Amino acid sequence: MQEQQQVKSAGATDVQPTDIVFECPQCGKSLAIDPRGIGLVVVCPDCQTQVQVPAPRLDEAELSDEDTGGEELGVDLAERVRLLERFHALDQERLQQISAEMGLIQAALDRVVTLLNDAQTPPPGE
Repeated sequence: MQEQQQVKSAGATDVQPTDIVFECPQCGKSLAIDPRGIGLVVVCPDCQTQVQVPAPRLDEAELSDEDTGGEELGVDLAERVRLLERFHALDQERLQQISAEMGLIQAALDRVVTLLNDAQTPPPGE
């Protein structure tokens, strides 16, 4: 079963440092969600607007290697790449599961169509 992603107010006490923080484009409410929510469409708890969770963007401070000597930036980017690769692998697994379920649904629909066609066909001898 897929885990439901919970959007929270960015000021909530359960917001984690790894959460994606973004604003509702309608009401400006600051929202936060687990990084696995990237790309999902969520509902703003204040104004009920549907909002797509954005991917985090690197700001200039993160891109600048003056303070870090360049080493921390490489580690941070490498960690982000590993995180995105894990998300990609999870998404691929979910897509395979969805595809398998869709195959079962299609087979069931095919059986229903066959039964409906059989029900409309008069029995032999009539």
